Amino acid sequence: MIRLYLYRIVSVFWGLAIFLSRKIKEDDYTNCAVAQKFLHYNNTITLHRVKRQKVNASEILVLLPHCLQNYDCPIKITSRIDNCKACGKCVIKTMVNLKNEYGIHVNVATGGTLARKYIKETRPKIVIAVACERDLISGIMDSFPLPVYGIFNERIHGPCFNTRVATEEIRRILTIFLGEREFVSLNNS
Repeated sequence: MIRLYLYRIVSVFWGLAIFLSRKIKEDDYTNCAVAQKFLHYNNTITLHRVKRQKVNASEILVLLPHCLQNYDCPIKITSRIDNCKACGKCVIKTMVNLKNEYGIHVNVATGGTLARKYIKETRPKIVIAVACERDLISGIMDSFPLPVYGIFNERIHGPCFNTRVATEEIRRILTIFLGEREFVSLNNS
């Protein structure tokens, strides 16, 4: 319970830090140390919260941004990720494999409204969310008190275009949430 109060306090400080960073012209979220620290703290709290409760695979929702899909792909996966033809040009194929292997829910959202719709429909106990810094942090804040483990996407080609995510990190977190491995503290601070 104390951690939840600390989480709320950090949330207030997060808003203040963003306000101040904009005042000093640091609104580039790519290298924002504040966002990195907030996500680290959030993920640590989320791991501790989930460790204490039993979570089934069907109670886990992985939310992905649509920009993970190859830009030139003609297949629409935002309505159904299983539409992926597994060409291997993006990480969606790997995410479909994780979905099938673990029995988790995986959805691709084009924005916050669709992400909230998926959360309302699936009613998960835990969310693993992938997005850029601004969208991920605001999504975590909007979803409170639902535990959300966040992972920043890699914007190799710029924002919202052929991004990537460390799928091995998602697999590692799934194994922790499902109790297949002992709890491991995050090493990055």
